[in-house]
Amino acid sequence: MAKLFSLILGLVLLLIVAVSASTDQENVGVSTFSVSASSTTSDFSCVDGDAYSEVLYPTSDCSVCKTWCKDECSELGGDVVNSKCSLQTKFVVRCQCCCYEPPPPPPPSPPPPPPTPCGQPGDTSSETTIITSDCNDCTNWCKEECADVGGYVVDDKCSIGESKFARRCQCCCRENPVPTTHLHQVALPKLVPKR
Repeated sequence: MAKLFSLILGLVLLLIVAVSASTDQENVGVSTFSVSASSTTSDFSCVDGDAYSEVLYPTSDCSVCKTWCKDECSELGGDVVNSKCSLQTKFVVRCQCCCYEPPPPPPPSPPPPPPTPCGQPGDTSSETTIITSDCNDCTNWCKEECADVGGYVVDDKCSIGESKFARRCQCCCRENPVPTTHLHQVALPKLVPKR
């Protein structure tokens, strides 16, 4: 009789621990997301592009589903489109929801092109095509061109012209700054009046 009593007491304690453990858990289901409507159940569906999520809660109160869906969709940066609560057992509800997922933001705009080196007041540009296959000839032409206008080379470009033996030369010349003259004071000797 004592063994039977111990066995019954052990089973009762085991049952109490099991029930206590299941009610202490806030969420006994696993949340799943999918962007396709194919993962939804036959009695609940989302449109393509919306995220589907579900969870089982150890409660008979369906109001937890509304809060859970709102929080779940908020984490995605979207809103609840549709939600459903169904009683699975006397003490477990199944929450299902569809969340609208906003499209990703557009990619950032490319940076603006760098300012052209030939854009300051007094800059002049020149171009020519010369018969050569060496871009150094363009560099030399630009130096001469800029020297002729009293300036210096700010930028030069060389590209293949009409044939592989022709080069298109582009130069940007900047005027040399006007030298400033500095006046120096010269000490003059003191004149002493004659007596």
